[in-house]
Amino acid sequence: MPPPDSDTSSTEIASLNDTFVGKIRAFRHLPFWPRVLVLSVGWLVILVGIAGLVLPGPGTLAIFAGAAILSVASELAYKGIRTTLQRWPTVWHRFEKLRNRIHDRLHEFFHPGHTK
Repeated sequence: MPPPDSDTSSTEIASLNDTFVGKIRAFRHLPFWPRVLVLSVGWLVILVGIAGLVLPGPGTLAIFAGAAILSVASELAYKGIRTTLQRWPTVWHRFEKLRNRIHDRLHEFFHPGHTK
């Protein structure tokens, strides 16, 4: 990034903000009980993943899947995954599409008839 005292046009700043990190969609919060359900399922999958580290099974994959589920309802989990996946833009874009789809379907289920 250029130093703050240089002449930077707004289009240059906008192009910098259009990186994959800058394209973060603002989500509406889920209602209380669906949020509790999503958080519970996410933590359960993470616990299964931790058990899968010592038992036969895909432990690491389950831990990442649990964190992805948690990120639908928790901004802290979302920020953690975002910083982890910044190195792999293709994986990040897939994750972001899946998260958007899950979040939209949850909102359609609990708020039928509401638009984005």
